[in-house]
Amino acid sequence: MSDQGEKTCPLCAEEMDLTDQQLKPCKCGYQICVWCWHHIVDMAEKDQIEGRCPACRTPYDKEKIVGMTVDCDR
Repeated sequence: MSDQGEKTCPLCAEEMDLTDQQLKPCKCGYQICVWCWHHIVDMAEKDQIEGRCPACRTPYDKEKIVGMTVDCDR
């Protein structure tokens, strides 16, 4: 078994697939799944605030993440 296939999101505890594992939403390196990232950003937008990293509280740069592509060669 590879370690890569066994990563789980620290927020929802669901297994992280390749797309989730490639998401690097914060400079601090705290990784969450795409679903949780979207949930954080969507809830923040509803409250008219910035979505922030759960670990270091740095605001997420939504434009940087939305433009991200998946590396399928892995």
